[in-house]
Amino acid sequence: MLARIAARRTVAVLAGLLLVLVPTLFSLFPEWQGWSAAVRVAVLLVWVLAAVLVVTATTHQSEQVDKLLEGPQGRRERQRMLAGARLLRALLSAEQTGLPEPYEFRVFLPSEDGERLLPSFESGGLEESEGWEAGQGATGYAWSRDAYVTVSGDAVSDGTYGLTQDQQRRYANLEVVAAAPVHNARNRVIAVLSVSSTNDDGRLTGPEGTDLHLELAEIVARVLIDVLGVSRE
Repeated sequence: MLARIAARRTVAVLAGLLLVLVPTLFSLFPEWQGWSAAVRVAVLLVWVLAAVLVVTATTHQSEQVDKLLEGPQGRRERQRMLAGARLLRALLSAEQTGLPEPYEFRVFLPSEDGERLLPSFESGGLEESEGWEAGQGATGYAWSRDAYVTVSGDAVSDGTYGLTQDQQRRYANLEVVAAAPVHNARNRVIAVLSVSSTNDDGRLTGPEGTDLHLELAEIVARVLIDVLGVSRE
């Protein structure tokens, strides 16, 4: 194995020298340009072969470096994502928040163009959200207006916040929804933490529920930034 690597390096070095040497010699000895066409074509073919060998060797070395880095970096990335998901699940559990199971938490992150909010975390066992357009629903409204939103009663599932007919039918069983913008240190909105429930027992709509929700949004910001690297401060 070592002998093969050494041979490859030797060939690459010689090819590199030849790549530089040929045009240099023709510059120093202009009379060589009077050689026959066959000889000049042969020299050109050798020069092209040397160029191919140099490019191939460089590409191979680059691929080897990428492979060496890919393993550790890939593992670190997977571990980071797993750690972030577990932290969010623990922080937003009923035991930590004090809100009973009917309350469901979702963390929404913007798409690349910022026009749509996509779920990045959802409480276990929930039906997956299709996301929200900016300005649509409590979640989209909180994102586009950078404002805390609480919606209860009929307004949760009617057209008040721009829900389509399909969305109104889908969320007809919800009684309360609240959405809190998640900010970074520069006070820029980077995500939205939404809470919904099929039973409005008043815990979320009261002052204590609002304070709890906003505090959770600040904690979620730390997980997104410090652990998951969602946004630089």
